[in-house]
Amino acid sequence: ALGNERWTVDHREDLEIVRAAVASVDDPTRASWSEFLLVLGHRAPVSAHPVVATPGPLVTHTIGHPYERRWALTTGMGMPVGDATVSVDDGIGTLRISLAEEQTHLHDPSAAAVRDWLAADLQVRRLVEPETETR
Repeated sequence: ALGNERWTVDHREDLEIVRAAVASVDDPTRASWSEFLLVLGHRAPVSAHPVVATPGPLVTHTIGHPYERRWALTTGMGMPVGDATVSVDDGIGTLRISLAEEQTHLHDPSAAAVRDWLAADLQVRRLVEPETETR
């Protein structure tokens, strides 16, 4: 899915990919993201988890409060199973997963899907997890 694409420069190989993409479009300063997608193709790895975490919606930050990130949780077939929120304060992320009662068996795969998103995140140095909420 397009929401799983991550165009970041974390390693030398990433920079080489971005440079090749920029060189492949006619006018890189005016090119749209869709032009770059045509050049790059879909590069997101297929999830090994039975649950997919898709970022959003965006959360407006209020000064003096922890930063929050949210994900919609779905099965690989796109069926909603719940949502996840990570509140980040001083490098510690608190993961809260909310699942429908009949979906609680998907807690561990849901947490793993969010951890995949946070693997390269420098703001979350440690992730803690209180009990799962059911709705």
